[in-house]
Amino acid sequence: EAVFNLGYSDGFAGGAYSCGRCHTPGWSFGRAGKAGGGAMGPNLTGGSELKQFPLASQQESFVSAYPKAGTAYGTYGWSSGRMGSFGTNPNAADPKTAIMSPDQVMLTPDQIAAVVAYERSL
Repeated sequence: EAVFNLGYSDGFAGGAYSCGRCHTPGWSFGRAGKAGGGAMGPNLTGGSELKQFPLASQQESFVSAYPKAGTAYGTYGWSSGRMGSFGTNPNAADPKTAIMSPDQVMLTPDQIAAVVAYERSL
């Protein structure tokens, strides 16, 4: 839950990339509604994630490296290309031009697993 809502009440600027910012109504202007209830991003409650991703590992892969626009994912999803990839570093994709190392990512695999477990409980 803490990573899902990172930055909501503590002023941490990294909250701009928090799950809650897009997946919780009112989150971005300080009046958060139901956690994961859907806003700019889809609703994550009521078992929707369990239907889309039967296995937690599938959802972890999705959150880690969001598929390109028009790519199928999960049980019935099609990528819009709008969600960020939280476990990959696009600035490290080309070793010739990389300004960061591949291990400099937004969330570690353990953090992504914790977020996914939280989302699956909503």
